[in-house]
Amino acid sequence: MVLLLLATVPAASNAAAPSQADALLAWKSSLGDPPALSTWANATALCTGWRGVTCDAAGRVASLRLRGLGLDGGLDAFDAAAFPGLASLDLNGNNLAGAIPASLSRLRALATLDLGSNGLNGTIPPQLGDLSGLVDLRLYNNNLAGAIPYQLGELVNLKEMDLSMNSLTGPIPSSFGNLKQLTRLSLFFNRLTGNIPTEIGNMTALQVFDVNTNQLEALFDNNLSGTVPPDLGAGLALTDVSFANNSFSGELPRRLCDGLALQNFTANHNNDLSNNQLSGELPGCWWNLQALEFMDVSSNIFSGEFPASASDDLPLQWLHMGKNNFFGVFPPIIQKCMMLRTLDLGGNYFFGDIPSWIGTIPLLSVLILRSNNFTGIVPSELSLLSDLHLLDMANNNFIGSIPRSFGNLSSMKQPEKVSMIEFSHQYRDRVSIFWKGSQQVFQGTIEFVIGIDLSSNSLSDGIPEEIVYLQGLRFLNLSRNNLSGSIPEGIGMLNLLESLDLSWNELSGIIPQSISNLSSLGVLNLSNNHLWGEIPTGSQLQTLVDPSIYSNNVGLCGFPLSVACPCTNDSSPYDVINGRNYDDQWLYYCVIAGIVFGFWLWCGMLISIPGWRRSIFLFVDLIQYKIILKLQPTDQYLSKENSDPFL
Repeated sequence: MVLLLLATVPAASNAAAPSQADALLAWKSSLGDPPALSTWANATALCTGWRGVTCDAAGRVASLRLRGLGLDGGLDAFDAAAFPGLASLDLNGNNLAGAIPASLSRLRALATLDLGSNGLNGTIPPQLGDLSGLVDLRLYNNNLAGAIPYQLGELVNLKEMDLSMNSLTGPIPSSFGNLKQLTRLSLFFNRLTGNIPTEIGNMTALQVFDVNTNQLEALFDNNLSGTVPPDLGAGLALTDVSFANNSFSGELPRRLCDGLALQNFTANHNNDLSNNQLSGELPGCWWNLQALEFMDVSSNIFSGEFPASASDDLPLQWLHMGKNNFFGVFPPIIQKCMMLRTLDLGGNYFFGDIPSWIGTIPLLSVLILRSNNFTGIVPSELSLLSDLHLLDMANNNFIGSIPRSFGNLSSMKQPEKVSMIEFSHQYRDRVSIFWKGSQQVFQGTIEFVIGIDLSSNSLSDGIPEEIVYLQGLRFLNLSRNNLSGSIPEGIGMLNLLESLDLSWNELSGIIPQSISNLSSLGVLNLSNNHLWGEIPTGSQLQTLVDPSIYSNNVGLCGFPLSVACPCTNDSSPYDVINGRNYDDQWLYYCVIAGIVFGFWLWCGMLISIPGWRRSIFLFVDLIQYKIILKLQPTDQYLSKENSDPFL
């Protein structure tokens, strides 16, 4: 009997490996025998020859890594019970569909589960909470729906969890407060609702509460509401926080400064579904954070002046403060941000002059100051910013002329230089500008947005000729100023220009023929000026058929206006006013001039020739004498009637 038992032990051990192989082959068959798994065959050793399979010393499958192989099918045929030693299951980046089977909870040795970037649907199985050894859970970028199971809060060894880019609903489970080893939490692009549970403050290891796109994020683009817990950040070493695109209100917690580790903070909303209403002043301690590189609090109702900072050098590189109620002079604290690349102060109540030291921030590439109450001149020191490729100072009260030194803005002269700038946060950095007639948001591609908007100010004098050196410009808006003179003759050198608006100025002269060289031009507005002559024609200009773009210029003619331009034999354009060419006007001028000339010629002869003058005067005296003789009998008769007493 003992010999019989001893004889069966090797047989059982030998059967363990084939059971794993059989389970994998059965799953492979359910996937349609994909070519990527062609090495999965009985003729090949499981632990050494099967693609993506790694075994432990005991011959058990310890890791199954099949990332990005284009596998189609599901997980229903995957026999989890056959893999008691499986510690890592990585199926990221395939085309797997269907539900996540609850049977995965049988993988008791599992430490890493990555099913991200597939097409899985259904709900997250609560049974996943039984995987007590799980350290890394990634289910992002699928079609998962329903609530987040509270059982996930029982994964006390979990360090990273990414459930982003699904359609999850409901609140954030308060049980997440048990995850004291969790360092990264990502829930962005879902449909979560409710308040942030106060238990989040118990997650003492949490460092990343939000990082966008290719890193982890916390609460981006859900519909969470209420106030931010006042103790959020207390005892934590948070580096990344985002409340973006939710419905939070009230003030920000001062405890976010605890640990002085904060690097990235986002509280903006930038789509029609968001409605954050965060208010009050920004915590003063934020300006002393030595790790803070990215801050976006735009589109809220923050107020107050920017405080001073005790630090001599701040690491901020991207600062978005637009569309709030901030006020005061241009913030002096900006002078300490020598690493700054993007500065957006638009849509606030700042006032006063722009300081000349703005030209000393060497890396500044995006400057948005629109819709404030700034005054004074446009500082020429802006031309010292060699990386500046987007300048928006529209809708302020600037006066004076456009600096000629703008022709030295090298990033606008050499567009290829902009693309060489390394934006480590370009995935998240974004700008909102008035582009091609409408407000548009650019995110991830802002290095290609090259332009100047100085519209709606009180700028005067002419458009500097040097502006045509900026051959990287994609838009130029100088409308609604008091600019005079002519359009620069070399305007056609701006080969990449897509939008040009010079309307509502005092510009005069003809439209340069070179404007027809702008092959990328899609938006043009020259209305409400004093331009005259024939409108140039060209391949791209022929597509701009709206006559209003030339309206209220009294002397323009030609397509697309209904006013034709009569031409001479050499086809040179005639200036036209109200539909009448200057030939008719010159006829009128000649008639009037002839009358005036004849009158003064006659008078001049009377004065300068004595004989003529005496003859004419004697003739006039003779006529006068004869008239008096004719009238004398009448005078006598009237005198008699007046003296007769019987009348």
